[in-house]
Amino acid sequence: MTSIVRQRAVLLVGSAFVGVFIALVYLGFEGLLHVMQHLVWDDIFHTETNKLSVLLLSIALGMAFFGARQWLDTKKAKESRPAWLEFLVILLIGFLSLFAGAALGPEAVLIPAALLGGQLVAKRLKLHSHVGLFGLAGFVALFVAFFSSVFGGLLGLYLANKSKKLQLSLLDYVGLALASVAALFTLALFGHHGAFNYPEQSIGFSFTAIAMLLVFFAAGYLYHALFAALFRGIKQLYGKLQDSWYVHGFVASAGLGLLFIAGGYLVQFTGNEAIKPIFQQAAAIGLVGVIWISLVKVVTIAWSLGMGYRGGLIFPFVFVASSIVAAASLLTTDIYLIPSIFVFLAGLLFADRKAKIITGHSGED
Repeated sequence: MTSIVRQRAVLLVGSAFVGVFIALVYLGFEGLLHVMQHLVWDDIFHTETNKLSVLLLSIALGMAFFGARQWLDTKKAKESRPAWLEFLVILLIGFLSLFAGAALGPEAVLIPAALLGGQLVAKRLKLHSHVGLFGLAGFVALFVAFFSSVFGGLLGLYLANKSKKLQLSLLDYVGLALASVAALFTLALFGHHGAFNYPEQSIGFSFTAIAMLLVFFAAGYLYHALFAALFRGIKQLYGKLQDSWYVHGFVASAGLGLLFIAGGYLVQFTGNEAIKPIFQQAAAIGLVGVIWISLVKVVTIAWSLGMGYRGGLIFPFVFVASSIVAAASLLTTDIYLIPSIFVFLAGLLFADRKAKIITGHSGED
């Protein structure tokens, strides 16, 4: 009896530790990435104003990423290294991809790291029969970190259950709840308030705003059609360049740099830091300019994914959605900002239900 109680206590404490650990991994990864991006791209090379620096830095960092991927990401290398080292390599390759400017999100990098991180904790505590549960706890804790809310954890649990029907006991659910609360407490301790920063808005009931939701849903559907067509074409080009990693790396990174120059500073990187600026600067940029930025961003996302950079698609498409809503706000103030962004994403995901480019993407090329 005492042994069972002790094992359950270790399971619950371990679940909470997974929540803290994954929250710290998320904060460390995102924090270091943003510091390095601003230091190198902004402060040292002044890419916001120096277009030549944009191209040269994109090529240099892109070649570093593709070289590291060529060396570290082979089947033989993966099979020969221990799990803890694989955990670090996943983070390193993902970091190099996003630092090199890929217009992709951290979610597809951090999800496999969170799953593996949770499993490592279970093995460390000798809870070998609960490795899967601790991996799930890491997954759920990461979604709490993404949204800085326990509702993010519920979304993570829903997605995990949709992918693979889960058979969980009451104790398992308690462990997942502890992982979520521990992650949220850790985030609050460091003053983190979520990955997205939206402008404040106050608007009452409006028939126009409700009607506009249909427009945003349709816009999401159409933007998916553009993205899917671009991605398939770029993927074919990638296939022709695979024989030489350095030729492929040069074409991929040079193309990314040229897209940054074409779209301007707001199309660079994941895009979550550019959400508030696109709303603030929309009037100065103008309707055509904001739409142009949204279109170039879609091309840049498709190029990044199709050419083999690592990262996810949800975060950058939140920026695309935000730019469309910002453009519409120049025509009418009767818009529910955050609901409109989510409705655009709903249209995007609805269009993706057959292609599964977005929902089926794992972060690998």
